[in-house]
Amino acid sequence: MKRFCIPIVCAALVAGSLFALLSGPAPDPSPVPPLPAADAALDVLPLRSADIYRLNQLLVFHDAEDADRLLVLDDGFMGGESTGRIVARDGHVLFEGDVRPVRSRGFVSLRSSMPRPVDLSAYTGLVAKVMGDGKSYDLTVRTTDEPGGAYWKVRLAPPAGEWVELAFPFGAFEPWRGGSPQPDAGPLRPESVTGLGFQTGVGESGPFRLRISEVAAWEPLLVKG
Repeated sequence: MKRFCIPIVCAALVAGSLFALLSGPAPDPSPVPPLPAADAALDVLPLRSADIYRLNQLLVFHDAEDADRLLVLDDGFMGGESTGRIVARDGHVLFEGDVRPVRSRGFVSLRSSMPRPVDLSAYTGLVAKVMGDGKSYDLTVRTTDEPGGAYWKVRLAPPAGEWVELAFPFGAFEPWRGGSPQPDAGPLRPESVTGLGFQTGVGESGPFRLRISEVAAWEPLLVKG
């Protein structure tokens, strides 16, 4: 019998309190295609099927006034010349810029903060609805348990020009501090999530464009088999 599954992307090889963020009236110079149907060749069931998966939306991009809740950080403090910005679109946010490292690796990151810590321990992981540009990015998680400023991240490389929903179990997130892995920080504990974000991937440089529609916590309720 045909089996349905969720596409899980693993980094080893890249919070209930809801709040809404962005979109705006500015026209987008490049059209955004609709979310593609399930790929029969991959035998994948779309994550949005409510009778199959339980979702808790954490970041949903609706109106431009919520843009102030997002923070863009770059590598200027470490001698880099990278730049980035957030542009409100219809139903999503465009995170774009230019990574220009000078003395070390460059990066640009987008961060959001929860009004209070959120317990996601009842969920399996996070799913992000994004459209990429062929480059790699990191989905980041911050918690109240941040030894020495550590955060947890997982690598994602969404294809250019199409919306995809990428799901990651919490166990796939690895602890980092600055630009280095920190295995001593231990695994991600989803009981007290304080912030989510995205950042350009390690080793990436030049212009980048990542469209983000939403981030949600997910839990499979039914697997057909």
